[in-house]
Amino acid sequence: MNTSEKPHPPAVPRNRRISRRLLAKHGIKAACRRGSLDLGRDIAQGVLDISEDGVRLVLREPVKPEEEVSLTLTATAVVRPLKRLGSVAWVVASADGTFCAGVRLHKRLLYADLSRLVRP
Repeated sequence: MNTSEKPHPPAVPRNRRISRRLLAKHGIKAACRRGSLDLGRDIAQGVLDISEDGVRLVLREPVKPEEEVSLTLTATAVVRPLKRLGSVAWVVASADGTFCAGVRLHKRLLYADLSRLVRP
């Protein structure tokens, strides 16, 4: 290496999100079920944040990346529950035995629906 060359700084991971994540309002509830039929046990424990394209959830049991799930989001500000299908983008285990997962929605949330689910 030439002494006049500066070392390159480490690569910073690029944010590849299409839309910004927003914190979920208190009282937002999610139901997450494996598969697209909305059948089976609800494995969601809580909602961390929401964007037009995805939801970050706390789950009671592990899921696999690319696994299809059905989500139902409910809130006092939402007249009827919002239902969406999605695919698990990533999942990590937490120290308390739960799992944090990012779900990529197959159909984007409308801005009006999103605004009722997130903090201002």
